[in-house]
Formats: sequence, C-alpha cells, structure tokens
Amino acid sequence: MKWFEKAAENGHAGAQYKYGVMHAKGLGGLRKDMKKALEWYLKSANQGDNRAQNTLGNMYDSGNGVPQDKKEALKWFRMAAENGNGLAQFNLAIMYDSGDGVEEDRNEALKWYKMAAKQGVAQAQFNIGKIYISGDGVPEDSEEAFKWLMMAAELGYANAQYYVGGMYMEGEGVPQDMEEAKKWLTEAAMQGNFDAMLRLEVLKGNY
Repeated sequence: MKWFEKAAENGHAGAQYKYGVMHAKGLGGLRKDMKKALEWYLKSANQGDNRAQNTLGNMYDSGNGVPQDKKEALKWFRMAAENGNGLAQFNLAIMYDSGDGVEEDRNEALKWYKMAAKQGVAQAQFNIGKIYISGDGVPEDSEEAFKWLMMAAELGYANAQYYVGGMYMEGEGVPQDMEEAKKWLTEAAMQGNFDAMLRLEVLKGNY
C-alpha cells in the first residue's frame, strides 16, 4: 500500500480516488474513516476524476459521511456527468425526474437518461422505456419503449425483462410472440421477479 499512498500524496487523481475508497471501506489494513475518505475524494474530484465527483454526489445525496445536502449533490453529479460518468448522468437524471433538489424537468431528465443509457446503464435504459410507455413528457411510443427496454433486458435487468415479456405477450410495440414472452418472463422470474412468475402462470393457463 505504500506506493499507493505515495502516488495519492504526489497528486495522482486516480490513486487519490482509490485511496478514498480504501478509507471509506476500511480496506488494505486501514481503519474505516469517512472523514479521510472525503478528503481524498475531494482532492481527486478537484483534479477532474469523475468517479470521485460522482461519489461525492452520492455522499451528499444520502448524507453518508457528510450532512445531507441536495444542492451539493446536484453540483457534484452535474460535474461528473459533464465529465462523462454514466452513473452520474443517471443520478442527475433521477434528480430531474423526481424534482429532488432541483425543479422537476422531464426533458432534462430524459436527456441525461439517454446519455447514461448509451454508456450501458441498464436502469437508465429501463427508465427511458417506461417514459415512452407512459407518455410522461413525451408522446407515447410503444415501439420506442420496446427498443430501450430490450437494451436493458439484454443486460440482465430483471424489471426490463418482465416488461419485454409482457410486451411480447400483448403485442405492444412488437408483434405478439408467446415463445419470446415466455423466454423473457422466465429470465425475469429466475431473478425473483414475482410479477413475471404470475404472468408465466397466466401463459400456462392460456396456451
């Protein structure tokens, strides 16, 4: 760990972030110390490390190791999101979607969801799909919804698998296909999705 500590003290942003993680989790023989973790995260974040910036956003959002401060969370999430961090883009989208710490803005939420989704954040893909299903702030579009939900389903996101199975079952946004419905509902059920289990029982009763 000596070289790691030295790299952090010499100003290496990546090492500073990882050293912060080690303090936060009590790794490498270190005592868990959120105050020291915060110090190293700030050093790293101020050098532009988007992982540290997103972590600071999470800390202020939840009040973990710092007083809860939604405006401070928003600041760090935005910084990390603008620096290309997919998880921060998702976190920022959530804040705009729910009006948590910022004025609710579905268009802004969708913008950041899409940026996160393109980086493979499955929950962002899922949330976009739900937005197009509900028509909340956008025109309803079941085909567009299916596209995004399928992306999340293919990444193993159980709720998306359930939705995709249901859409195949109902022929919503995609041609009806009971075999595909069964396949995706089974995938979701295997991950413990209770609604998918119920739908599979309906499928067995009807076909």
